[in-house]
Amino acid sequence: MIRCLTSQWHVPYIFNLAKLKQYEFYVISFRHQMAGRDWYLGYRNFPPNVHHIAIDSLKYLELLKYIDFNLIIMHNVFDIDAFSQAHLIPSIPSVYVFHNSFFTEFRTYPIDQWTQQRQLVQQKLAQFNIQPIFISEFKRNSYEMNGTIITPGIDTTSEFPYTYNGIESIILRICSNLKSRDFMNGYLESNDIIGDQP
Repeated sequence: MIRCLTSQWHVPYIFNLAKLKQYEFYVISFRHQMAGRDWYLGYRNFPPNVHHIAIDSLKYLELLKYIDFNLIIMHNVFDIDAFSQAHLIPSIPSVYVFHNSFFTEFRTYPIDQWTQQRQLVQQKLAQFNIQPIFISEFKRNSYEMNGTIITPGIDTTSEFPYTYNGIESIILRICSNLKSRDFMNGYLESNDIIGDQP
């Protein structure tokens, strides 16, 4: 059995990874107090090969010490700091999945700091020997670095309670918090593109 340690930052992504039955996933709720970051059982149950570890558990660091992990999967810069403080990297092979573009992650920084922030991310990856994985070429280019591109997919049979076959002359938009995250999802811009199309 291959054991992977990850953070509970991107539940749909982890849920799909868990379909690889030869893997076990240990998921830490580093951001369990932030809205929408916990594993909401109303949407998805824990697959049998996913084990949840709450960071507010006094024993969570002890649990990690006694498990031989084969891989750490990180989803943001916060993960690098958290796993390094727990002394888990660079001793365990690690990857960082860039789900968001640089422009989304660092949108609050002034433009004159962008070069510095890109360099800091690259330095952290190099320091802990973390391999970058991007979900699109756009995301990779936004960070101006090399890395593997692995595009994600959506399992429509498990994600949607209805059938959509693409035959209807309508546009289907699928997104969590589409309006409130306009800065990264382009809600207003896509409305302009769609126009009066149903």
